[in-house]
Amino acid sequence: MKKGGSLLLFSASVGFILVAVLFSFVIDKSKNSAQTDLRTKAVTRGIINFYATVDSYDDEVNTLIVRDLKFADTQGESLGVWEINAPPDFSPTRYPAGTPVIIEGKAASFQVSSHTLTAATVNKRLIN
Repeated sequence: MKKGGSLLLFSASVGFILVAVLFSFVIDKSKNSAQTDLRTKAVTRGIINFYATVDSYDDEVNTLIVRDLKFADTQGESLGVWEINAPPDFSPTRYPAGTPVIIEGKAASFQVSSHTLTAATVNKRLIN
């Protein structure tokens, strides 16, 4: 093979590698920007929406005990049993055990280690 042909083949190979790296970078950037991060939403709004089922209510400390707490955006796996600090206007008689609810939780109060959350609002959830 001639020296000019080798140089051309080498240049083309380096060029294709650079194009492949650039192409994968662009794809990776567009994929990451399309995903919405729940934590980012929570910081900007200050509220995270959850679905849960009422288990009980402790009127001494105004705490609603719920089971099967899930993020409303994803409806993924259950986060288990949680203690929800109810808002001041909360009426426990409207939410007997077994009632499905939507909880607007204050993001700053979301404590995974202790399974506690302060609610801005609690409303009944209609299930189809």
